[in-house]
Amino acid sequence: MKILVVCGVGLGSSHILRLTVRKALARLGVKATVEVSDLTSAPSMLSDLWVSLTEFADALRCRVPADSRHKVVGVKSIVDVDEVVAAIRKALGE
Repeated sequence: MKILVVCGVGLGSSHILRLTVRKALARLGVKATVEVSDLTSAPSMLSDLWVSLTEFADALRCRVPADSRHKVVGVKSIVDVDEVVAAIRKALGE
């Protein structure tokens, strides 16, 4: 599985959220590669799941075709592992 963590410019918050996503994946026992991207580049990058702050997730959903296989997850906090666990679990249908 490949997860793309997205923020506005792909620098600060996406790197912090990437660490949180990795912790969440460890709790869930899910193996995945986790990369970061900016909002502009993300729609052209292949991944199984995009994780971002809620406001960026809404923007991603607007840029992705409705029939896309990509799942977009929005979270309110980039450091709340419990929130990210719940969001990923929901996206994976667990």
